Amino acid sequence: MIGTGLQSLGHKTRITTMTSGVHLILRKGNALIGAADPRREGVPLGD
Repeated sequence: MIGTGLQSLGHKTRITTMTSGVHLILRKGNALIGAADPRREGVPLGD
């Protein structure tokens, strides 16, 4: 599973069941870059 592979590389992951759509937050240096599938409800949020 991709989550297990990412965790083994030191990444924090959270796997949830979704029927479709993709939401993600990428940390690049000190910046957070987010994206949400426009076909689904949701927005990228990060602290």
